[in-house]
Amino acid sequence: MKILFMGNHNIGVMCLGHLIQRGHEIAAVIGIPEDPDEVKYYDSVLGKADQLRLQTYAPKNVNNSELVAVFRELAPDLIVVISYRQILRKPIIDIPRLGVINLHGALLPKFRGGSPINWAIINGESETGVTIHYIDEGVDTGPIIAQRRIPITCDDTAVTLFEKVTNEGFELFKQVVYYFETGSVPTIPNRKEEGSYYRRRTPDQGVIDWKLDATSIYNLIRALVPPFPGAFSYIRGRKMTVEWGVPLAVSKEDTAPGELFRFTHSGQYAVAAGSGSILLNKVNLDGFGSGTPEELFPRADVIPGLICERS
Repeated sequence: MKILFMGNHNIGVMCLGHLIQRGHEIAAVIGIPEDPDEVKYYDSVLGKADQLRLQTYAPKNVNNSELVAVFRELAPDLIVVISYRQILRKPIIDIPRLGVINLHGALLPKFRGGSPINWAIINGESETGVTIHYIDEGVDTGPIIAQRRIPITCDDTAVTLFEKVTNEGFELFKQVVYYFETGSVPTIPNRKEEGSYYRRRTPDQGVIDWKLDATSIYNLIRALVPPFPGAFSYIRGRKMTVEWGVPLAVSKEDTAPGELFRFTHSGQYAVAAGSGSILLNKVNLDGFGSGTPEELFPRADVIPGLICERS
């Protein structure tokens, strides 16, 4: 097949490599524009494509008419989309004779849209998955080709779950490529009315509402661990990102949600929640860097009883 590849992340590099290994022609590779402010914690699809001397593009708007004309001229049989951030419009969707397929890090129709791995953890799900489906004019609403289920443990973070989705997604991708090679591609309905839609998360959505129960706050923390932007609060006017913390069923007597306290027997710091509390294991405090609260708080003149403001 002649394939137009649109991708990002480690999974994108892996899938591009598999297509080449299987002998398919890569018409061009479409990546994301360079963002100097983004923390790079994954391999570059464009870097891999450059190594292979493939034609590459990194458009801010993949749907601009001039680029669509280029895609038509390339005449791909199939467009493969792996962890690509832009929504494709009908002029692109209509180009390939075999359609456009996408790998999505959730069990569609649940968690359509952006940041599905983070949202699954935030919502306290015990299971997620990976889906490969056709792209239509909706958002993750096209017919499903294949899926795999992935359990989420109470210890999983966005990092560990990303790794699970990457590994399972690659195995699923190889299976789906084989379907196209044999000319027999199964589909099952993608029932939009049975699912859910979430927008891509932004860093400011990591603010902690200490009135929530400790388990809900813990889910937010583990969904946003580094290299993700992190769950955060403010203490003495400084932003405090909770890089790791665990839920406790109890809190210190007479503490209000958001109030910092210290355990006498261990010297560890915790913050009271709506029910229970969060034991702070590692934080990043503006102006003082990353470390344990026991190391940072005395230097920053943070004392127990100080309320963690929301903003």
